[in-house]
Amino acid sequence: MVARVDLNSKMPKNVGPAKSRLQLAAENSPRAQIRSKFEKFFATRKKMSPTTKKKLKKVLLALLAVFCFVTIAGGLWFFAYIQKLDAGIKSIDDIFRERELASVFYDRKGKELYKLFNNYNRDPLNIEDIPPLVKWAFLASEDIDFYNHQGFDPIAIVRCAVLNLRSGAVSCGGSTITQQIVKIQTNQDQPTVDRKLQEILAAIKVEQAYSKDEILELYLQVIPFGSNIYGLTSASEFYFGKQPKDLTLAEAAILAGMIQNPTYYSPTIGGNTEEKQKRIKSRQENHVLNQLRVHRDQINSQYRQQIDDQEADDLVTPELIDEAIAQQITYREPIFTTKKAGHAVDYALELLQQRNYNNGEKPFELTELQNGGYKIYLTLDYDLQQVAERTVLDAVSSYGQTYAFRNAALMTTVPSTGQIITMVGSRSYFEKDECINDDKANCLFNAQVNVLTSLQSPGSSTKPMGTYEAYRQGLVFPASLLPDVPIDPGGGYTIKNWNGTYFGVSDKTTVGQMLRESRNLPAIVILEMIGTERFLDVMREFGYTTYKDNSQYGPSVILGGADVKPVEHAQGYGVFATGGNLLQSEIIYKITDREGNVVYEHKPEPKKVGDERAAYLINQTLLNNHLLSWDGRDNAAKSGTSENSTDAWIANWSPDYVTIAWIGNNNNQYMDFNAFGENAVSPWVKDYMAKIGGTEYFAAATPFPRPGGIIDIPGCGGECLGGNVGLNAGLRIGLEGAGYPVDNTRAKVRVCVDQTDRLARPIDEALGKATDLIVTSFRMPAPSLQGFLDKYLAEQKTPNGGPTEQCNIDRTGGGINGPFFQNVAVTSAGGNVRYTGNVYSTGGAVTNVEFYFDCNAAANCTAAKRLGAQVPTNNAFDQTFALPGALQPGTYTVMLRATDGTTTNFSSPVQVTVGTLPTATFTFNPASPLVWTAGAVLDVTVTLSAPMTLNTMRLFSQANGGAAVAAGNPAGGPTVFVRNNWPVPDPGAGNTVNYTFYMTGNITGTTTGTYTTLVSPAFSVTRP
Repeated sequence: MVARVDLNSKMPKNVGPAKSRLQLAAENSPRAQIRSKFEKFFATRKKMSPTTKKKLKKVLLALLAVFCFVTIAGGLWFFAYIQKLDAGIKSIDDIFRERELASVFYDRKGKELYKLFNNYNRDPLNIEDIPPLVKWAFLASEDIDFYNHQGFDPIAIVRCAVLNLRSGAVSCGGSTITQQIVKIQTNQDQPTVDRKLQEILAAIKVEQAYSKDEILELYLQVIPFGSNIYGLTSASEFYFGKQPKDLTLAEAAILAGMIQNPTYYSPTIGGNTEEKQKRIKSRQENHVLNQLRVHRDQINSQYRQQIDDQEADDLVTPELIDEAIAQQITYREPIFTTKKAGHAVDYALELLQQRNYNNGEKPFELTELQNGGYKIYLTLDYDLQQVAERTVLDAVSSYGQTYAFRNAALMTTVPSTGQIITMVGSRSYFEKDECINDDKANCLFNAQVNVLTSLQSPGSSTKPMGTYEAYRQGLVFPASLLPDVPIDPGGGYTIKNWNGTYFGVSDKTTVGQMLRESRNLPAIVILEMIGTERFLDVMREFGYTTYKDNSQYGPSVILGGADVKPVEHAQGYGVFATGGNLLQSEIIYKITDREGNVVYEHKPEPKKVGDERAAYLINQTLLNNHLLSWDGRDNAAKSGTSENSTDAWIANWSPDYVTIAWIGNNNNQYMDFNAFGENAVSPWVKDYMAKIGGTEYFAAATPFPRPGGIIDIPGCGGECLGGNVGLNAGLRIGLEGAGYPVDNTRAKVRVCVDQTDRLARPIDEALGKATDLIVTSFRMPAPSLQGFLDKYLAEQKTPNGGPTEQCNIDRTGGGINGPFFQNVAVTSAGGNVRYTGNVYSTGGAVTNVEFYFDCNAAANCTAAKRLGAQVPTNNAFDQTFALPGALQPGTYTVMLRATDGTTTNFSSPVQVTVGTLPTATFTFNPASPLVWTAGAVLDVTVTLSAPMTLNTMRLFSQANGGAAVAAGNPAGGPTVFVRNNWPVPDPGAGNTVNYTFYMTGNITGTTTGTYTTLVSPAFSVTRP
């Protein structure tokens, strides 16, 4: 420290010419004051006598001899002592060794994310970037004569020694900035004489070896500012949130005032910060700013000399100092960990120690990063990272309770570079873990576990890689048949669809639609086609490192039966986004060392691992799946849900981006059964992409480019009979030259209209009960699994290739075997009888039909009754014959007989009316209405309009239209028939009954001829 000089104190009156303030300051310096006191002391002494002088001379000579002896001896001892001390001094190069500097992580645009250090939170500093006022604030506080001394200030040392003796404690050090550097860099803190002398010697050597700016630069890098904060750069960032070049004089004076005792003066670290802020404000004003005020002439002169401009304005002015005193100081809130994007930073730190980022030769050691002062720029955009972090936090809040999950993760990459733009490894990096029974190994949520870099079950989100390979090999295209039927792959695996149902075979069961629907059994068919080993090869080619020994995996591997790292999942989907290029997911953008040299800079190195045509087919297959396009752009998506709903995913991609999102619980506790990617993940992913999709990384909205070698595959026309490739309902594009096999053959068969699952018989055809049906023979894409398809279709009553059994409906109406008749009609007119109708046979074509008259049973249909025969045409007959003999008018029964060459059957009896039947008149005695009395009888007389020869006549009555009841046999004829004394039934008290009568009779001389007539109006019987 240096003594204060008040340049405003009064000067002696009798002075010579006006002196400059600098001259006045020199005359009043501590050295000048001590010299003045000695001169005054000797000037006031009285003159001595000769005798006294003689004695004094002898004494002085003796003392001089002793002094010389002591001086020589002491000099020799002191020289040896100094040599010993000098030998113990570290080399100056060691003092000026490369300082331990913190490495800083930034986002791609330079926003600080995290500072990594070991013992010293220290940032690089270039003295040329430090404003002169800031430098002089420190020099005024610690070493105002810094530019004038050679490493130490003897006057300051003596002054501090006196002050320390007076106070009985070390209250002043008297050390120059150069000495302070030596003390800090040699870690020598004990205030011993030996240490102080060594410090001075080392300081002299430092001054001889380095320039003042180099010394000041080192000083401003190593001085402590409280806690583990070292150096001006770190301090200005910690206390004020700004770089040193942006500090005001007031703020610089605050920092300069802290150096003497950071623990005591630090305004925001430790307890009682309000009192500490008062202390540092007082020290700022009364020490640092006052020193600037007192020494401003010296400072301004030195400043002009340094800039080589004697006409320059003053650097320090009273007004400037007053403004600094008046400025209200605003401190930054103390943040002891400023880690932003914590999971991404941790991932970057891990990779730095694994990959050859160190000049492309080797990984970094942790201590290199902690102490090396590297600037590490991540590929993240922190503005978008904050959007992603908020999205994940809100997703758990909005959907977590409904679907029983406590954690989520999200990341987005640029597929053309592989650079990770956002990475959120859990819902929050700093929240408290949610553990069961305080078991840290059993937590629903682990804050600092990065889900994106840990192993997770991908569920169905790996199915596209298998389908891609089937596309690549030209085995199928999006519209190819891919049945969804039960399959037992063997090996103890039981595989079902998520809901236990099957789509079977329909226009929806195409390769593309089954992938969009994420059906499990069709995926097993795909795996059988390409082979498990080839699937594993594809996964490795796409950049997955978690697939090891092939023997560990079975058919479930395509369904997510092997864990993956989500960060590798993003690069896997990047192969689709780029049309076949693998770009490793990258989070390190650039690294520079403390001198600004570029140690590493990311240069994308695409590796062609996929077929761009097959990738395009995948992109088109999953185009706008789950409706995730927020602005109409091309994008594809695939969900995934692991077994028992422990994980749910959405992978969403376009040529501009790949986004991977996950939900679940860290301890793999089951989520709700309905926690699927499409309903529990895709809504908030779509919202997230809408927020970031317009930024410079994704705004191009690039469509999926269609490569050469993709052709449109024409579908079949009309009824699509014959062999066909693919189903008409699918996406009909594929690889040129692939030669896709026929997977369905269509044919037309005849089935019954009322049994469409059965083939029509001749009888069905004859009866018009047959219709055409288009049936398909389906070929399983994996021939080894054809049996499962055939079995399923048979169980569903839709055999592969159509019906195999004939209809079994009884078309005869009575279980007839052989010929039978339908629609038989017999009419007579003008002495002729006409037979029409149809005849069929259950055993073949009917060869002959015979017509009989006046017979009602096969036994009665004798040759005498046969009118003739006919060969039916198209199962129909129409034949007219002359009536046999003179027949009375009446109703006769006829029959027909048919044969099919094997069996002969008769038809049912058919009635035909011959001639004009006579009418009948009924008369009653007594007349209607009849008042009933006990034992009442009725005489009924039937009079025909023409005589009839009838036998076996009968009279019937119907009461109130009810059932016919025999009323007796009339007598008489051939015109009048009488039934006497018909007992009238009792209608019941207060009732009236209406009776209707009719008479029947067999015509004499025939087998089946009958006559029937009805009478009306009704006969009424009333009982009072």
